[in-house]
Amino acid sequence: MPTKKDVRRFDFKIEVINRNLKTGYFEFRLIPDPERYEIREHEGKKYYYDKFDDFYVTLETITKAMKKSRLPLYYLPPKNENIVSLLLKRTDEIKSLLKGDELPYRSHDESEKFLSSLKKRSIKHVILCIDLKGSTRMSQKLNEQDYAKLLTLFSREMTIIVNNFNGFVLKTM
Repeated sequence: MPTKKDVRRFDFKIEVINRNLKTGYFEFRLIPDPERYEIREHEGKKYYYDKFDDFYVTLETITKAMKKSRLPLYYLPPKNENIVSLLLKRTDEIKSLLKGDELPYRSHDESEKFLSSLKKRSIKHVILCIDLKGSTRMSQKLNEQDYAKLLTLFSREMTIIVNNFNGFVLKTM
């Protein structure tokens, strides 16, 4: 029997079926993240195998959890629908930074305005934490200046992406 443990998290990808850009409404389905999960069978029962955390969850468990879930879903369209073209436009600036050219800091920080608005109203929000995978190893292999450039570049690009999706960077560590 596959080992199971208490499921505290399960990652889904959103597959858009239909969307109306005028109204902002869209139909979608949640599918288990195929990079993380694969379906396996044991003694006639189907399971999702979590490749990252090495455990199994029955399809029945996921179905029951989804039916019980009463969390509202919200959608705010990104400012730029094509994030790839946005990032491609930034190629020259990224290359300049990697070469060591000093670039002017151009962030438009709206986080203070956003935080003060929370006092006046109740809103739903999401906190996103982003980790640069392998950063400890990189800090040991790169010289201090190159590592600082990499972190600066990473922070700038993540800020641009978060802002594109109507978010605010409140803190960078």
